[in-house]
Amino acid sequence: MQDGVDYYYQLSLIFEFFGDLFDIDSDVFYDAVGNGGEELTEIGNTLFYGEHPLRSRNTGLLIKELEITDIGALRVIVTNNKDEEIIYNFTYW
Repeated sequence: MQDGVDYYYQLSLIFEFFGDLFDIDSDVFYDAVGNGGEELTEIGNTLFYGEHPLRSRNTGLLIKELEITDIGALRVIVTNNKDEEIIYNFTYW
C-alpha cells in the first residue's frame, strides 16, 4: 500500500459488497473514512478479521476459496455463472 487511497479503496470494496453482514451503517463508515479516526481501524479490523456468516448475495459469484496469503492479504477466489475463475486480493496493514 502506498497511501491511504489504496486502503480506502479496498475497505470500500469490502464494505460495498459485504458491509451489511457486519451491521455497519454507511453513514458511520463514510464518516470514519473522512475522519480517519479509531472507528476506521475498528471497521477495518471487523471487515478483514471478523467472522463472515454465509449469505446469498445474488451476484452470480460462488466463493470457491478464501485464504490468507503469506503477506497477510485476503485472497478470495470465486467462479461466475460462466464457470470463469476470478481472484480478488485484499491487503491490510
